[in-house]
Amino acid sequence: MVTKYGMSKEVGVVTHNYDDNGKSMSTETRLLIEKEVNYFLERAYNNAKTILTTHSKELHALTNALLEHETLTGNQIKSVLAQSQSTAVAATSADSCTIEQFTIHSINS
Repeated sequence: MVTKYGMSKEVGVVTHNYDDNGKSMSTETRLLIEKEVNYFLERAYNNAKTILTTHSKELHALTNALLEHETLTGNQIKSVLAQSQSTAVAATSADSCTIEQFTIHSINS
């Protein structure tokens, strides 16, 4: 994303040939590219960790269902998620989300 498509505010909207591990560019440019790549990786990791932590009940419910059945259809997944949400304590219902919100949040994040 950073070297081929210019998707970085720091590096800018330019392309760089990084096929030689950055040997053909200046040290400063290579370090800037590596810094941006690390930034994107850390952001993606933290986003994934947040989603998995926030929805750990749903994750464990799906894990158990997959261990039991090996494969699940879309309707079975919806059923498992609905059951995991219905077992949540009423006091925490304000923090939970619907199946559609969970799916949309997971896709957009």
